[in-house]
Amino acid sequence: MRTRMRLLVLIAVVLAVLIGASSAMAKERVVQLLLPNCE
Repeated sequence: MRTRMRLLVLIAVVLAVLIGASSAMAKERVVQLLLPNCE
C-alpha cells in the first residue's frame, strides 16, 4: 500500500522538476528575444 504513496511522490517530484526546467528554459528564451544579443 505504501508503494503507491511512494510512486505518487516520485511522480509529483518528477513533474515539478520538469515544470521548473521548462519554465527556466522559457525565461531564458524570453530574455534572449527581448534583449538584443550583445556578443
